[in-house]
Amino acid sequence: MDVRWNRFKMRLGERRTRIVLCAAGIAYLLTAGATWYYFEKIAAAKSEIEIAFYASWVQDIVFFSIVGIAVMIYTAPFSADSATFDERVIAFYGTSAPAALRDYAKHELRRFGGFATEGRRTWEIREYRKDIDAFRIEVEIKYEIKNLLDVEYLDKGNVEIRPDEFEKPPNLLGEVQIIAINGASKLQAGPEPIPKGGYSKPIETSIGPYGTGSYLAKYWIWGKRGEECGFTPRRVTENFTMEVFNVMNDCAVKLMIGDHGDDEIILQPGTMEALSPVSGATPRTRIFVMTLDLYEETT
Repeated sequence: MDVRWNRFKMRLGERRTRIVLCAAGIAYLLTAGATWYYFEKIAAAKSEIEIAFYASWVQDIVFFSIVGIAVMIYTAPFSADSATFDERVIAFYGTSAPAALRDYAKHELRRFGGFATEGRRTWEIREYRKDIDAFRIEVEIKYEIKNLLDVEYLDKGNVEIRPDEFEKPPNLLGEVQIIAINGASKLQAGPEPIPKGGYSKPIETSIGPYGTGSYLAKYWIWGKRGEECGFTPRRVTENFTMEVFNVMNDCAVKLMIGDHGDDEIILQPGTMEALSPVSGATPRTRIFVMTLDLYEETT
């Protein structure tokens, strides 16, 4: 009943509904006028024809008002905004679909009920080591996640970090410092090293009906000079931003943006650059593709 009432309220905002309500309002005004006329004129004159007309008029108004409202509530068109998750699945497949199929669809669709309203990636270039020809980069990734459904949003996956390959790798390729879902840390034993074969950690994101959540990851890693890098967001992200900071004191850095390095940005020591934000990023999109290099001014 609550769902049907919500549909009825949404239907009140439709243009055709407003036209019907205006017509009903005119009818009620005429009824009010007829009532006044009855008590002032008809009752005193005791005209049977006029009394019968008035009684019939009022009877019809009352009957069609009650029946009309009931029909509007129970025949209100399907609206995805007011329907429950189960109703949406049934509307998509129909009631003739096997229950097993609908149950499987519910399980899978719950993963797509959440999206990131905001995504933010930050790089801090801390150091350059000439012996391995690589930069030490501190990375921070943040997501603000929203659940659009009236059921729990549940997403299981892995945090994946792949280090560059070195002929003579450093003793430590990198280290994961923070992985937190909704403020709860997933690194119970403290920071975890990034091995040569890559880092992988299973995580589970859970957000209540129509709720919000967050994801935070911080790590540092050695990135080879001249090696292309980029990343793919795990979920649809409405707006993704990225900032690159050069916190070194003695080295300028050249960022070559894009698959072919068509755009160049020079970061002098102690400066930062905000890259062009990406709207509507999806797990099929590789974004913020760039290559790092040292920059030496020519005279």
